[in-house]
Amino acid sequence: MADPKDWIGLSLLSGIGPAKLSRLFYDDWTPQRLLAQTDHSPFAISNENRTQLIDFVDQRGALWEQCCEVEASL
Repeated sequence: MADPKDWIGLSLLSGIGPAKLSRLFYDDWTPQRLLAQTDHSPFAISNENRTQLIDFVDQRGALWEQCCEVEASL
C-alpha cells in the first residue's frame, strides 16, 4: 500500500487495533482488497466498516475527511 491515507483510514476503523493493522500491513491488504474479499477471508469487516471503506475508496465521507485531517497534521 503506497498511499499513507490507506493506513490512516484503516487505523481509524472500528475494531482495527495495532495488532490487526500490523497483520494487514504485512499481508499487503488494501482498502480495495478488503472490500473485494469473500466471507472466508481472515479479515472479515463489519457492514459499518464496509460502508465507510466504500466511501473512503471514493474519496468522500467522514472517514476520508478524518484521514485527510490526520495527514495534514503530520
